[in-house]
Amino acid sequence: MCTNVWNFLFPAKYPSNASLHGTTLILTGANLGNEKKPISRFAAAGVKVIIACKDTEEVRNIAEEVCQEIPNANIVVKELDLTSFYSIRKFATEIINNEPRINTLIDKGSGSIRKSANGFEIEYGANYLGHALLSSLLEDKMEASAQITTENVSSVAHL
Repeated sequence: MCTNVWNFLFPAKYPSNASLHGTTLILTGANLGNEKKPISRFAAAGVKVIIACKDTEEVRNIAEEVCQEIPNANIVVKELDLTSFYSIRKFATEIINNEPRINTLIDKGSGSIRKSANGFEIEYGANYLGHALLSSLLEDKMEASAQITTENVSSVAHL
């Protein structure tokens, strides 16, 4: 029901038959191992998928599986800790300097009630501050791309 209400209030900007081939997507927070299906779908559609996460080893294994199933898949795994402003700035600089475009940014968060290196709760940093900083740093690069989308998905695990 919630999905139906959401779709009614916020209809898709692009038709479902729009080609995604040649676009670039950044997916953050993909540490849970349940990302294989969406990553596979984007890769099969010709999307360059940049997976940004803290635990790169687990996600690299998922990326390798997808690349074996989809030979032309273009998947890149990069380290990003959304609770560290240093890590976010480093990642954003790397993307800005090396990627010609960013069409979609999906910020996914999770965390627990611990303090980060910057002194705020990890949950708040990973779900809100980190997303806001990364989106802000990539804003100019995204605006230069033809079709752009930003999604921020936050965890409510702390409630």
